[in-house]
Amino acid sequence: MIGNEQIKIITLSRLPPAGQPIPNEGIFLCALRYAERTLAACASPEDIRNVTYTEAVREVAVRRSWHGYDGANIENEAALYNGLVTGIVLGKWVIPTCDLGRVLSRNKTAGDFEGSLVIESKIADCSNWYWLCTPHRREKMSSIRLSDGMVAGWGRDCNRSSCRPVRFVDATRLSLA
Repeated sequence: MIGNEQIKIITLSRLPPAGQPIPNEGIFLCALRYAERTLAACASPEDIRNVTYTEAVREVAVRRSWHGYDGANIENEAALYNGLVTGIVLGKWVIPTCDLGRVLSRNKTAGDFEGSLVIESKIADCSNWYWLCTPHRREKMSSIRLSDGMVAGWGRDCNRSSCRPVRFVDATRLSLA
Protein backbone atom coordinates (compact mmCIF):
# COMPACT_ATOMS: atom_id res chain seq x y z
CA MET A 1 0.00 0.00 0.00
CA ILE A 2 1.24 3.47 -0.84
CA GLY A 3 -0.46 6.19 1.18
CA ASN A 4 -4.15 5.39 1.32
CA GLU A 5 -4.26 3.40 -1.89
CA GLN A 6 -4.83 -0.33 -1.97
CA ILE A 7 -5.13 -2.87 -4.73
CA LYS A 8 -8.78 -3.57 -5.27
CA ILE A 9 -9.73 -6.83 -6.97
CA ILE A 10 -12.59 -6.09 -9.38
CA THR A 11 -14.79 -7.89 -11.90
CA LEU A 12 -14.88 -6.78 -15.51
CA SER A 13 -17.45 -8.57 -17.64
CA ARG A 14 -15.31 -8.30 -20.80
CA LEU A 15 -12.48 -10.31 -19.22
CA PRO A 16 -12.36 -14.10 -19.07
CA PRO A 17 -12.70 -16.25 -15.96
CA ALA A 18 -9.60 -17.06 -13.92
CA GLY A 19 -7.53 -19.83 -15.46
CA GLN A 20 -8.21 -18.96 -19.09
CA PRO A 21 -5.09 -18.45 -21.17
CA ILE A 22 -4.85 -15.10 -22.94
CA PRO A 23 -2.73 -15.33 -26.09
CA ASN A 24 0.66 -13.63 -25.68
CA GLU A 25 -0.12 -12.53 -22.10
CA GLY A 26 -0.30 -15.52 -19.72
CA ILE A 27 -3.08 -17.19 -17.73
CA PHE A 28 -5.71 -14.70 -16.60
CA LEU A 29 -5.85 -14.45 -12.80
CA CYS A 30 -7.97 -11.36 -12.04
CA ALA A 31 -8.66 -7.71 -12.77
CA LEU A 32 -7.70 -5.01 -10.31
CA ARG A 33 -7.56 -1.29 -9.76
CA TYR A 34 -4.53 0.47 -8.41
CA ALA A 35 -3.12 3.99 -8.78
CA GLU A 36 -5.98 4.98 -11.11
CA ARG A 37 -5.15 2.08 -13.44
CA THR A 38 -7.36 -0.83 -14.40
CA LEU A 39 -5.07 -3.82 -14.74
CA ALA A 40 -5.26 -7.50 -15.48
CA ALA A 41 -3.01 -9.85 -13.52
CA CYS A 42 -1.83 -12.72 -15.72
CA ALA A 43 0.14 -15.64 -14.29
CA SER A 44 2.97 -17.46 -16.01
CA PRO A 45 2.13 -20.94 -17.28
CA GLU A 46 4.78 -22.53 -15.06
CA ASP A 47 6.40 -22.27 -11.65
CA ILE A 48 9.90 -21.51 -10.55
CA ARG A 49 10.47 -24.34 -8.06
CA ASN A 50 12.67 -25.21 -5.10
CA VAL A 51 13.92 -21.69 -4.38
CA THR A 52 14.36 -19.51 -1.30
CA TYR A 53 12.67 -16.11 -1.42
CA THR A 54 15.96 -14.38 -2.21
CA GLU A 55 16.59 -16.86 -5.03
CA ALA A 56 13.03 -16.37 -6.34
CA VAL A 57 13.54 -12.59 -6.55
CA ARG A 58 16.80 -13.13 -8.42
CA GLU A 59 15.34 -15.83 -10.70
CA VAL A 60 12.40 -13.62 -11.70
CA ALA A 61 14.66 -10.59 -12.21
CA VAL A 62 17.02 -12.36 -14.63
CA ARG A 63 14.29 -13.81 -16.84
CA ARG A 64 14.56 -12.50 -20.39
CA SER A 65 11.84 -13.22 -22.93
CA TRP A 66 10.48 -15.84 -20.52
CA HIS A 67 7.11 -16.72 -22.03
CA GLY A 68 7.63 -13.59 -24.11
CA TYR A 69 8.46 -11.11 -21.33
CA ASP A 70 11.27 -10.02 -19.04
CA GLY A 71 11.26 -10.19 -15.27
CA ALA A 72 11.54 -7.22 -12.91
CA ASN A 73 13.83 -6.94 -9.90
CA ILE A 74 11.16 -6.32 -7.25
CA GLU A 75 12.17 -7.15 -3.68
CA ASN A 76 8.83 -6.67 -1.88
CA GLU A 77 5.25 -5.43 -2.04
CA ALA A 78 6.16 -1.75 -1.47
CA ALA A 79 8.57 -1.85 -4.44
CA LEU A 80 5.90 -3.56 -6.54
CA TYR A 81 3.31 -0.89 -5.71
CA ASN A 82 5.83 1.87 -6.48
CA GLY A 83 6.56 0.13 -9.78
CA LEU A 84 2.85 0.07 -10.62
CA VAL A 85 2.60 3.81 -9.96
CA THR A 86 5.63 4.61 -12.12
CA GLY A 87 4.79 1.94 -14.68
CA ILE A 88 8.20 0.26 -14.57
CA VAL A 89 6.77 -3.17 -13.70
CA LEU A 90 3.89 -3.12 -16.19
CA GLY A 91 4.21 -6.11 -18.47
CA LYS A 92 7.08 -7.68 -16.51
CA TRP A 93 7.10 -10.83 -14.40
CA VAL A 94 7.04 -10.27 -10.63
CA ILE A 95 6.35 -12.29 -7.49
CA PRO A 96 2.66 -11.85 -6.60
CA THR A 97 1.24 -10.10 -3.54
CA CYS A 98 -0.67 -11.86 -0.77
CA ASP A 99 -3.98 -10.69 -2.28
CA LEU A 100 -3.10 -12.26 -5.62
CA GLY A 101 -1.90 -15.42 -3.87
CA ARG A 102 -5.35 -15.75 -2.30
CA VAL A 103 -7.00 -15.33 -5.71
CA LEU A 104 -4.69 -18.03 -7.09
CA SER A 105 -5.57 -20.34 -4.19
CA ARG A 106 -9.31 -19.88 -4.82
CA ASN A 107 -8.84 -20.63 -8.53
CA LYS A 108 -6.19 -23.37 -8.30
CA THR A 109 -8.27 -25.84 -10.34
CA ALA A 110 -9.70 -23.35 -12.85
CA GLY A 111 -8.79 -23.73 -16.51
CA ASP A 112 -5.05 -23.87 -17.22
CA PHE A 113 -4.18 -23.60 -13.52
CA GLU A 114 -5.47 -27.14 -12.99
CA GLY A 115 -2.56 -29.54 -12.99
CA SER A 116 0.07 -26.82 -13.37
CA LEU A 117 0.32 -25.89 -9.68
CA VAL A 118 1.66 -27.98 -6.80
CA ILE A 119 -1.38 -28.39 -4.56
CA GLU A 120 -0.27 -31.30 -2.40
CA SER A 121 3.26 -32.46 -1.79
CA LYS A 122 3.77 -36.16 -1.16
CA ILE A 123 7.28 -35.65 0.15
CA ALA A 124 8.53 -33.62 3.09
CA ASP A 125 9.28 -30.48 1.13
CA CYS A 126 7.54 -27.15 0.72
CA SER A 127 6.91 -27.21 -3.02
CA ASN A 128 3.16 -26.82 -2.39
CA TRP A 129 3.80 -23.42 -0.78
CA TYR A 130 4.20 -20.36 -3.00
CA TRP A 131 6.25 -17.25 -2.28
CA LEU A 132 4.51 -13.88 -2.09
CA CYS A 133 6.19 -10.46 -2.12
CA THR A 134 4.22 -9.35 0.96
CA PRO A 135 6.38 -9.01 4.10
CA HIS A 136 5.30 -11.05 7.12
CA ARG A 137 6.58 -9.67 10.43
CA ARG A 138 10.09 -8.27 10.35
CA GLU A 139 12.45 -10.24 8.14
CA LYS A 140 10.04 -12.94 7.00
CA MET A 141 8.13 -13.08 3.72
CA SER A 142 4.65 -14.47 3.15
CA SER A 143 4.06 -17.81 1.53
CA ILE A 144 0.70 -19.41 0.72
CA ARG A 145 -0.32 -23.06 0.72
CA LEU A 146 -2.66 -23.26 -2.26
CA SER A 147 -4.60 -26.28 -0.99
CA ASP A 148 -6.31 -24.26 1.76
CA GLY A 149 -5.15 -20.66 1.32
CA MET A 150 -3.15 -20.62 4.56
CA VAL A 151 -0.58 -17.82 4.64
CA ALA A 152 2.55 -18.11 6.79
CA GLY A 153 5.74 -16.15 7.27
CA TRP A 154 9.02 -17.81 6.31
CA GLY A 155 12.63 -16.75 6.43
CA ARG A 156 13.91 -15.34 3.14
CA ASP A 157 16.84 -17.73 2.93
CA CYS A 158 15.95 -20.78 4.98
CA ASN A 159 12.87 -22.24 3.27
CA ARG A 160 12.65 -23.57 -0.28
CA SER A 161 9.32 -23.21 -2.01
CA SER A 162 7.68 -22.50 -5.37
CA CYS A 163 6.91 -19.22 -7.10
CA ARG A 164 4.29 -18.49 -9.77
CA PRO A 165 5.22 -15.12 -11.31
CA VAL A 166 2.53 -12.74 -12.53
CA ARG A 167 2.42 -9.79 -14.94
CA PHE A 168 0.23 -6.70 -14.81
CA VAL A 169 -1.15 -5.46 -18.13
CA ASP A 170 -3.55 -2.67 -19.04
CA ALA A 171 -6.97 -4.37 -18.85
CA THR A 172 -8.57 -1.77 -21.12
CA ARG A 173 -6.26 -2.72 -24.00
CA LEU A 174 -6.16 -6.47 -23.40
CA SER A 175 -6.83 -8.45 -26.55
CA LEU A 176 -8.72 -11.67 -25.94
CA ALA A 177 -8.56 -12.86 -29.54
